[in-house]
Amino acid sequence: MKTAYSSRHVAILILLVATVAVAGLVILKSRPADNGGDQSLVDDIISRLTTSYERQAEGIITTYLTSRRDLLQQGSVDDDATARQQWATLAGTAKTDLLALRVPEDYRDVHLQLVLLFTGIENSAASDLTAVQTADNQLDALITQYPWLVADLALRQSL
Repeated sequence: MKTAYSSRHVAILILLVATVAVAGLVILKSRPADNGGDQSLVDDIISRLTTSYERQAEGIITTYLTSRRDLLQQGSVDDDATARQQWATLAGTAKTDLLALRVPEDYRDVHLQLVLLFTGIENSAASDLTAVQTADNQLDALITQYPWLVADLALRQSL
């Protein structure tokens, strides 16, 4: 059995289909043609993260180096267990502060190297000053390779 539709039902159906089609076109036209806007947002976020990381890491390294310099100027750490413990504490604080940072992908390697160096200094300061000196020399080499780690030129030149 065939169902008969009145002309009024057909007109409403056509109007409904036309409305949905127009709404779909409006939605499609309002969207950007490409994802360039999304990529621009991603690039901006990465840039801000990188700048923030550089600034925070530089502050951590500068604090460590300044405190290390002050500690070493007070006298020899060779025979001073308290001074060696202070050096270990300085390194432990730097490590903890670095671990709290959000790290951009491009800096993951240098970040890992820094954390490992400070871990080595923290663990060795009380007993093995040769290992500490080796780790400090490696830190100085990283600072030479990544000058943004120490913005203070006078401090960098005193290494």
